[in-house]
Amino acid sequence: MASTHAEPVAQPGQAAAASLAAPKRYLALDAYRGFIMFILVSGGFGLRALARNRPEFSWIAGQFDHRPWEWIAFWDLIQPAFMFMVGVAMPFALAIRKAQGATGRELFWHVAVRSLRLILMSQVLMSISAGRLHFQLINVLAQIGLTYFLCYFIMQLAFRWQAAIAACLLLGHWALFVAFPGTEGPFLSKTTNIGAVIDTFVFGHMNPDYWTNLNFVTSTVTTSTL
Repeated sequence: MASTHAEPVAQPGQAAAASLAAPKRYLALDAYRGFIMFILVSGGFGLRALARNRPEFSWIAGQFDHRPWEWIAFWDLIQPAFMFMVGVAMPFALAIRKAQGATGRELFWHVAVRSLRLILMSQVLMSISAGRLHFQLINVLAQIGLTYFLCYFIMQLAFRWQAAIAACLLLGHWALFVAFPGTEGPFLSKTTNIGAVIDTFVFGHMNPDYWTNLNFVTSTVTTSTL
């Protein structure tokens, strides 16, 4: 005997609301994010401690520490990877907000407030770590805050303009260090290059590992992902 009970039919508005309430997850992006966070919290898997007694592990242990100046190690790629991840996620996150009815003005203020929060959080964490007020924008949270804000505007442009801006930022960053090379020549001077000079003038000190706040220029290109 056939049932006389009618199945409820979802209304179009209800279906749309349900779709917006549970936005689609992108497995590749989640996996990439998880991999980066796993590497970050690993602390190098204890390989540096192991290498002190087992020299044969020195090379792999060295991949989980920053190079002091020249060349590159795996650990040096973690921050760029994180910046790239932020850039990949931005179009999806902003598209969801736009689909939920956010206006251009609301999106701008969302980006501006989030950027400011990241920068302020970075200053608090750096000051706590230093045991005193310590202002610098080299911290990854500050770099994300700066590049997130800049990339929001870059993403509004057509691809050819995004590519042109990326090229100009990279060339401009390179040209600054060539034009103001410091005492030892372009990309060789740790303490008198243009980035170090600006940091000393603006913040009154340099980063002890010789990173410069001008990194946000090239980090913007990494984050924008074109």
